[in-house]
Amino acid sequence: MPLMDEFKEEREAIKNAPLKTKLIYFFDYYKGHVITAAILLFVIGSLIHHFATYKETIFHTVLMNSIRTDESQDVHPVAFAEMLGVDTDEYDVHFDTTIYITDNYYDDAVVANIQKLVVYQMAGDVDTLICEFPRAESYIYNGALDDITKYMTPEQKEILEPYFLYADQALVDKLMQAHSESEVPEEMVCPDPLKPEEMENPFPVGISLKDCPSVTNDYYLPEMELNLHIFKCTPNPEYCTKFIDYICSDLLQP
Repeated sequence: MPLMDEFKEEREAIKNAPLKTKLIYFFDYYKGHVITAAILLFVIGSLIHHFATYKETIFHTVLMNSIRTDESQDVHPVAFAEMLGVDTDEYDVHFDTTIYITDNYYDDAVVANIQKLVVYQMAGDVDTLICEFPRAESYIYNGALDDITKYMTPEQKEILEPYFLYADQALVDKLMQAHSESEVPEEMVCPDPLKPEEMENPFPVGISLKDCPSVTNDYYLPEMELNLHIFKCTPNPEYCTKFIDYICSDLLQP
């Protein structure tokens, strides 16, 4: 029997077949088209949703190894946006609690988070870092974190100086030179951040937040005291100054 006649007979038989048989026939012959169409619809839908809901991020702070203590409402991004005077319907202030990095082990998730933060830095898409000092040391001595006083007003410096944490610029320079020459640096022994007098060329690299519970108590960052640092790549230095006002409000506005 010619192929076309056989096909016609098969189609006639399917017309009178039960619904289950019709569905099986349909998916046998058209499943490739269905899958392709479904994927296409998903991609189109995702793009529509992205562009319909997209808001430009104007400030991005990473709270490393943190968990929000109140999952029902995170008020701080909204409160800081109001302090900046920006419309949260158009712009996003991002308090990022998704990055977890530890020295104890390296699984795929930790590696992915390290890479994510590197991408943020390379793209200039991150402003500040809040974490325990041991988590910040590698970023300090790789030259990623800046002298925090560059972003402070004279009043902020005067009040917050007792809370400064220091790094040794001489050690930063030494390690950066080793990296530029593709050398393996010697094992790094970081100086005590509370003893600038023991450093060759100290500079203030962070602010201790131990007495700033108004914000930090709404995030769970266990084990050690939290500190604020500012990335050199920040695209928003003026917002960093205001963020210091916000995060250190317990000290600046008693």
